[in-house]
Amino acid sequence: MPAMYATAPPSTLPSPARAGAFAPLHGEALGDAAHRVLEHVFGYPAFRGEQGQIVEHVAGGGDALVLMPTGGGKSLCYQIPALLRAGTAIVVSPLIALMQDQVSALVEAGVRAAFLNSSLDMEAARSVERALWDGELELLYVAPERLMTPRFLDQLDHLRDTGRLALFAIDEAHCVSQWGHDFRPEYLQLSILPERYPSIPRIARSTRRTSSIDRVEFRNSARTPFSRSASTWSCISAISGETTTPVPSRTSAGIW
Repeated sequence: MPAMYATAPPSTLPSPARAGAFAPLHGEALGDAAHRVLEHVFGYPAFRGEQGQIVEHVAGGGDALVLMPTGGGKSLCYQIPALLRAGTAIVVSPLIALMQDQVSALVEAGVRAAFLNSSLDMEAARSVERALWDGELELLYVAPERLMTPRFLDQLDHLRDTGRLALFAIDEAHCVSQWGHDFRPEYLQLSILPERYPSIPRIARSTRRTSSIDRVEFRNSARTPFSRSASTWSCISAISGETTTPVPSRTSAGIW
């Protein structure tokens, strides 16, 4: 299956897009820039519920755990910040079909997006890797197993060192829970993200309201991709309308 680049490789696609092309204009407030991208890229006149708050928080460099029901607009909560920030956003997803659907929709909207997973042959995968290295992508969807390879981490180091790593988005965040039937061991390995890239914002999203057991696990585990000892998380639940900003500690994942 070919890499998802509309009809041409990244080097031959027309503008808009190099990374940061949708960034706030001179003197433009971050919230106004987010609304501009929402309308002009995605075709929506206004944010729904807490979307605007989440987008502005993450685009400004904050971390967030977002709980929304299916169809609540979770994807926009990281896609718009990805376009507002300079560089490439890395979206970690365990579902190949979801990656393909998301990338197809983004490419149709004129966004430079691609996925990197086992559905690609070697030639297509190398094409995506070259595009990532050269800064040709705004969003890259990747399986957690692929992200953890030394080869891919070297690429992320290159993006970080050249100021072209925009954010990490962690999809299906409930897969980190060892108590749930959706548990994916690879998600625990994502704890390397805050250790290796401490200044890069992260947004984790899920359709699930975590149980009390899951909350304890998130809070007590220093080995989850959500751990950050030096800053706070904003937890925004579109299910309850609740927003919290917990006080962090070295033993707390700072989510709940």
